[in-house]
Amino acid sequence: MKPKELLEREICVLNTLSTLPHKIVSLHGKNDNIAEFVLHELSDEKCLNLSKVAYFIDNPDFDCFKGVAGVCRTDVYGPVCNIWSYPEDFSAHMRSASFNNKVRNFVRPSLHRSVGLDKSVTDEIAKNLEFGQYNVHATHAKHDNHVLFLYKKQNDDLSDDFVVKGLNFLLFCPIHY
Repeated sequence: MKPKELLEREICVLNTLSTLPHKIVSLHGKNDNIAEFVLHELSDEKCLNLSKVAYFIDNPDFDCFKGVAGVCRTDVYGPVCNIWSYPEDFSAHMRSASFNNKVRNFVRPSLHRSVGLDKSVTDEIAKNLEFGQYNVHATHAKHDNHVLFLYKKQNDDLSDDFVVKGLNFLLFCPIHY
């Protein structure tokens, strides 16, 4: 990708990211699945262009590693409709999305309390979710929790650092088990 095209692409992504805080707040207290909205928006081809992404939280205090949300391009909600304007319709769609359900039903004992997070563990999770090739990002979250993102880019036009900064918007979303 030429430098000018990459700059235009990054500006488009930054424009989308700049709207996320307002959108997150607009659903606060009205929806239990805000992370699904954000993940869907982030994975869109006009944003981070992810073909598959899974979001997990690890809570060592409760000895729980749990999937929060997942988006796969094959399960994506129709591009005609604005998900933020029709949250009930989008939520219904996500309840029936197979990849999202597979991620949300993924539960095991805390990784940070037992085996730790290493490549063999992420490979096992990725295999279970049929990722094939994937990227991983792990970070800390509020209340001594840990977050794990597995993602597969549609193409490599954006750096992983750029993608990770976008995924970190999910840290502002409430988590509902």
